[in-house]
Amino acid sequence: MFNKFVNCLCGNYLVDLALSTLGKMLKMSIPPDVTTFNLLILGEAVKLLRNAEQAGFQPDSFAYFLVIERLSKDCLITEAWNLFSEIKGKGVLPSVYIYCSLTQAICNSGMWEEASYLLAEMAGRGMEPDYITWGVLIKALSKDVIEAMTQQGVEPNVFMYYALVDKYCWCEEIDEAGKNV
Repeated sequence: MFNKFVNCLCGNYLVDLALSTLGKMLKMSIPPDVTTFNLLILGEAVKLLRNAEQAGFQPDSFAYFLVIERLSKDCLITEAWNLFSEIKGKGVLPSVYIYCSLTQAICNSGMWEEASYLLAEMAGRGMEPDYITWGVLIKALSKDVIEAMTQQGVEPNVFMYYALVDKYCWCEEIDEAGKNV
């Protein structure tokens, strides 16, 4: 319950109030967990980003990547997607790392259409997905991605096959894993 409240406060840029909630938790002998601290750290990062913008400083793609990466890892997909959309509206060109991070979070959430949209948007901007991005997609979409890569002239490498074998092993599809070794 407290983590949900802390997340809500941080999401509304009320980090100071979120920090005081942490103090109340401690006074009530309710121990915070790793999620509590991750939310507070993320809240501070977003607050710092917003303060920089208000001061007239335009953060670069890497600064936004750090926040989008953290949002994605914390499964705050909507927030990551909203920030991604916001920076594009500000004219900041998302890096391949931002696309990769967001693609991984979206694939892990089963949002295949959005993942396809991101891949198409990258191509439309003349950006080539790196091997890590392809690996993320392989884990999520497996064979369809290998075929798409081959059609685009990208030769799968060891990392990609590792991701495919890992996916099959995780899904207990040992025969399929063996075909890709």
